Amino acid sequence: MKYLLSVFFSFFCIQLLAQKNNLVIYWSHERKLVWDDFKASPPKNSPLAAVTNTHIGFSFYYSNNKLNHSIDCHFNQYNSWGIVKTDFILQHEQGHFDIAEIFARKLKKSIVEYQFNSTNYRNDLDTIFEKITTEESEFQKLYDNETNHSRNKQRQFEWVEKITQQLNLLNSYSNYR
Repeated sequence: MKYLLSVFFSFFCIQLLAQKNNLVIYWSHERKLVWDDFKASPPKNSPLAAVTNTHIGFSFYYSNNKLNHSIDCHFNQYNSWGIVKTDFILQHEQGHFDIAEIFARKLKKSIVEYQFNSTNYRNDLDTIFEKITTEESEFQKLYDNETNHSRNKQRQFEWVEKITQQLNLLNSYSNYR
């Protein structure tokens, strides 16, 4: 139990330090990405216009007959870069961050719906997290494939709408921090 509390506390300290030092930007409806947020150097001869690195964090512990958990969704500035810095491509990159937020909300929904089992909760929650992050990775790939990394403007516009609809559908799970 002390170990889990220590891990949980360490997770929060790392997250606070990262935010303070501007290493990450937590997803917010009000705060959209700007090109100055992309601080990594692009690799030479990359066929891509930009790369957005996002992360869904999850930690949990059980104490006093209560399951406690934390979820976060953030953008890593020093693993994200842009070569072609247009508003249209930035919108595509924001889409990647928004997709991560969709799956952070799906994770919250899955945790809320989880039927707690004191003997298996660690494995159950790890399985839920793995399933959600696998789905998110597949959805991110589908987004890039169908929009051809934003080159297919019609499909890009359709995906912006699809992402917005998904965020709205899962709005009741947006307060997960």
